[in-house]
Amino acid sequence: MPTHCTASRWICRILLLALWFALTLGQAHAGSLVMSIDNVTGPSAGQGTFDVLLTNTNPAGGTSYDVASFSFELSVPASSGVQFTGASTAFVSPAYIFAGTGGASIDPTFTLSLDSFPNTQFSGSDTEFTYPSIAVGPGAVSGLGLIS
Repeated sequence: MPTHCTASRWICRILLLALWFALTLGQAHAGSLVMSIDNVTGPSAGQGTFDVLLTNTNPAGGTSYDVASFSFELSVPASSGVQFTGASTAFVSPAYIFAGTGGASIDPTFTLSLDSFPNTQFSGSDTEFTYPSIAVGPGAVSGLGLIS
């Protein structure tokens, strides 16, 4: 039986290299809005979780960015023995970027990913429905996905 995402910390670090993302942004400036993988936990019985985060790296008083939607894709080699078992917006800290205003708040059947789990590749996305966009201020960190 394959091990899960955090069976080994080094395998989860490889996920960062496998991260394929696309953001739909009101304003895009290279190096100032960064998507990353953080908070890798485990292993605990071969299972764990990690966050996909969006960070505005501008200093206080710098540029804010308007985010109307996002999409990301994660994959690991099929031969790695690692499998993703779920993707959700159930963040405690940092808060989910569209908490209370995105697809999850409009549609009670919303899922971050339409792919079947477990798998070795999936994509996740959401769109802001209540407002034209959500401002991500300087130094702000927002959650995009809680991955298991």
